[in-house]
Amino acid sequence: MNMTDSTARPIGPICVTAVQVSLEREDMSLCLLVRFYPRHSPRDEMALRFEGVRDLRFHGDPMMLGGVVVLEIEDMVSSGWEGIRYRVKDHEGEFVSFFCSEVVPVSS
Repeated sequence: MNMTDSTARPIGPICVTAVQVSLEREDMSLCLLVRFYPRHSPRDEMALRFEGVRDLRFHGDPMMLGGVVVLEIEDMVSSGWEGIRYRVKDHEGEFVSFFCSEVVPVSS
């Protein structure tokens, strides 16, 4: 998948080194912006914007954020949950987990 393609929706595991995580309120919902370096291309900073974030949980030491994280993005459309399309979690340690309505690649 080409992450620079704004129509691509990443599904499955993504191994990243997180650089910045920003949480913002937009209208009546939360958006989480994650800037990272993908392990397959450590010089190319990329970003994903998770819209309609619900049940955001951080587990463990926040200082671990600068380390390698394997984000698992699971398609939840078939579950029928209203307003929820994806479940996102740290695949290995459950450092972070949340549900969201959209995953949008952001151009730098």
